[in-house]
Amino acid sequence: MDLNASGESLTQLRLTASQQEIHGALVQKGQELADLYETALRVYRDGRLPARLVVAAHSLRQLADGLPKALELPIPVNPALITDQIGALEPIWGNALKSGCHKDGEWQGAIDGPLQKLLEKLRGFFEWLEENRPKWNEIIIQMFRVTDPSGQPLPMTLAQKRATAWKELRRYFSNTAHGEPTTAEDFLTKMEALERILFDSLCGKPSVDLSALDRILAEGAGDA
Repeated sequence: MDLNASGESLTQLRLTASQQEIHGALVQKGQELADLYETALRVYRDGRLPARLVVAAHSLRQLADGLPKALELPIPVNPALITDQIGALEPIWGNALKSGCHKDGEWQGAIDGPLQKLLEKLRGFFEWLEENRPKWNEIIIQMFRVTDPSGQPLPMTLAQKRATAWKELRRYFSNTAHGEPTTAEDFLTKMEALERILFDSLCGKPSVDLSALDRILAEGAGDA
């Protein structure tokens, strides 16, 4: 029996059959992902918690961000590395502000040494960023292509549509986690939409492939 830290079982959490399958599939991808999903469900259902939507949204946003990594897909560059790069630029920026090209908050005249150094470093920074930061949209599309229950890559147009829905849900949970107002009803609608995507992408079985196919065809029809 699966137990959480307090000893309460998943069955006591009263997961639906599809939620149990989602949880099991996430365990296979990484226990941390399953824990984030379980936490979101527990917190959302606990009406005693004043900030339950914020906390649950944070867990779901982390789940959305963590799934590509669990599938061993390339992920956007670590923000800490970007911080290091910017930290190295800061003193160069400070020196450039003292340049003869910078007067009264404006840049003018011929490029001198401090400004030239800044421009060279900026070029290097953006080249590094381009090389080390895969496009998030491409990563999410690839995630859905490699996880389709059929074992075959999901058609590109459908993968793109599913990726768009995933990103919109991720944005909603991120905004909610940062305090943007929402309602419990709207939150539940978004969480159920996320669960449908997870189920169709991770939990396909021969007995449910037809219903999943119906949803995929419906998604494709929306593009027509």
